[in-house]
Amino acid sequence: MPEKGTVPREMNSFIIFRRQLAHVAKLHKTSDDGRVISTAASFIWNGASKNEKMSYSLIAQELKRRHREKYPNYTYERRKRKTAEED
Repeated sequence: MPEKGTVPREMNSFIIFRRQLAHVAKLHKTSDDGRVISTAASFIWNGASKNEKMSYSLIAQELKRRHREKYPNYTYERRKRKTAEED
């Protein structure tokens, strides 16, 4: 969940695929371990054809368009990691 007042980052095609896979895994009660789902998603994604990935790419493009409409001034800024001295 995003911090209060922050704009969520737009999802790319792999994240959309992984989210869908997690939803299916939850429905079938196969796994709720995010590490297992991410590993499986990576394996499946890397073996998928361009045509299979294209449907997720189209969804990502549409979500990106909606994100731009909703947050027109959004720019992604990487978070700076805290050093051990800052903790």
